[in-house]
Amino acid sequence: MAEYNSFFMDGANLESSTGVFTTSDLTTLAANGYYSDGLVTRRQDSSGLLPVIACPACDEFSCEQNITIQPVVASACKINYKMNANLGAVKITISGMTQLNPHSKRPTGIFIKGTGALPPAVNSFSSVGISGATDNVITAPSDTVPSYFFNNTPTGCANWTAGAAELPEYKYNPNTQAFEPTGDLDSYTFTNQLTSPVAGLNLTTGTIITYVPKSDVAQDVFQVSVIYPCGNVVQNRPTVNVECPTSLYDFNGSLTLTVQTTANNACGEGLGSRKLVHGKVRGTVDGQFKNGDYIFTTNTLGSGVYTKLDDGYWQSLASFFPEATQGNLFKCSFKSTDGVISDVADC
Repeated sequence: MAEYNSFFMDGANLESSTGVFTTSDLTTLAANGYYSDGLVTRRQDSSGLLPVIACPACDEFSCEQNITIQPVVASACKINYKMNANLGAVKITISGMTQLNPHSKRPTGIFIKGTGALPPAVNSFSSVGISGATDNVITAPSDTVPSYFFNNTPTGCANWTAGAAELPEYKYNPNTQAFEPTGDLDSYTFTNQLTSPVAGLNLTTGTIITYVPKSDVAQDVFQVSVIYPCGNVVQNRPTVNVECPTSLYDFNGSLTLTVQTTANNACGEGLGSRKLVHGKVRGTVDGQFKNGDYIFTTNTLGSGVYTKLDDGYWQSLASFFPEATQGNLFKCSFKSTDGVISDVADC
């Protein structure tokens, strides 16, 4: 993988220069090898720079660089986030989808694909502003194409109304620290739209969040595309952020041993000791799960190896679920859907 360093050139950019130097007086050539400014790539030998190589822009960026995707024009912004060796969960956040500013209501497509031990696709989210009762998972029918999220009173555009468009591809240029056009055009259809909630996101939805477990030290990659059918040049555009894997709060708790199909069935089961892991979305206190939060289990506290609960109903202690109403000495049920909690109720 390429390394980033500061060098000096005798031209306005890498394409127009004759050499790459390590000194400001341009007397010492940098080492032989390949150099890129994020737009062009050239090989340098002892005589200077050789012709431009037909090579794509840098295609992997460390998650530590904390690069935020924020499209400006109608486009498809693409970036590959390389994870570090840490275990835990990768937090992915979409902000600004439902602000009062009308341009923040523009539809936005998200396509997240993992390599190696990471999940092959991610299109299930929760949010900080959900009602908390049911339908807490924000998702679209297919995870093999971009999922389009939109406000329930979207500010559309001709592309969105047409249902398809050719959009310019943008990739991240580390030299300018911005997404820039590559010159390629890609065709997109906008049919894979939200089905949960089917009416779209309302103004209280707020920030959209998912946690993706990473249980392998391999430095695999999340390939992320943000599809923006409708361009604008105002502030408050939606943003997407992919963080490095990090440990979540885990503790010794209680849970039924098997998943059930109804809350009543879950309440009829016995409890066993389980190590629980808390991914906060609506909740703000460690170990206090709220509707919309993520729940995982782990075999060993502090290991960073997390497993999502099977979809269905579970029983636990109300002391871990503050939205249960009978108090700490009682039990409660909840539903897990792709790791997201809903339907917290007293047993």
